Amino acid sequence: MQRLMKYIFILVISSFISACNGDCMKVKDIEKKLFDKLSIGVDRNVANATLKEIDIKFSFDIHQNRYQASITEGCGSHEYIVVYIVFDSADKLSKIDVSKQYTSW
Repeated sequence: MQRLMKYIFILVISSFISACNGDCMKVKDIEKKLFDKLSIGVDRNVANATLKEIDIKFSFDIHQNRYQASITEGCGSHEYIVVYIVFDSADKLSKIDVSKQYTSW
């Protein structure tokens, strides 16, 4: 019985370790990719052209005047990264927000 419990414990631990395969996108990596190519104050047309070059699929929310993306290539099935690229009323880039979010399902 003790041997079985030890085997189950090792199996559970190894499944947690293998859940993250090392290819997980990290918030800091996405921020670096965006800030290397974009700067606060750039025109929306310039930002639009730049975002097309980045390997992240963005959509534009006309009501919030921002590009947004949800990246699900994370280490767990209950986490994702949200990216908002916000523009002011003059269509100049005012904010880049990247954060990790968690779901319960």
